[in-house]
Amino acid sequence: MIRFVAEEGSWIEPAELLRLVERDVRTSGNESPAEAIMRDPNVHISLSSPSVRPLDLSTYRIRRDRWEAGEGPRLTGMRQFMDALESLAEPARVGTVRGRRSNCMLLIDADVTRVLASVAVDAPE
Repeated sequence: MIRFVAEEGSWIEPAELLRLVERDVRTSGNESPAEAIMRDPNVHISLSSPSVRPLDLSTYRIRRDRWEAGEGPRLTGMRQFMDALESLAEPARVGTVRGRRSNCMLLIDADVTRVLASVAVDAPE
């Protein structure tokens, strides 16, 4: 459940997001999404406003292409994330969780009931 809604986005409590992630996410980088979420369990996590295109497709296609060419950071789950992003037919939100060793970008349905896809971005070693 979303706890606070503003015109520019919403926030969710870490424990609530953790429940969705534990049920729906199988992607993990150097750090699991659960570890990143619970790094600071008192800080709410920002979610974008619902949109059929919650991220700029051109930007993420370039990131995917660079990753496939072996450039940039290690991305785990990028193909599945892009498949979900490119085929969205309903509004979705994006949330980013920043961990110590990995960040995780989550594509979440508009009602915040399920994670549609995720990509883990590992910090350079």
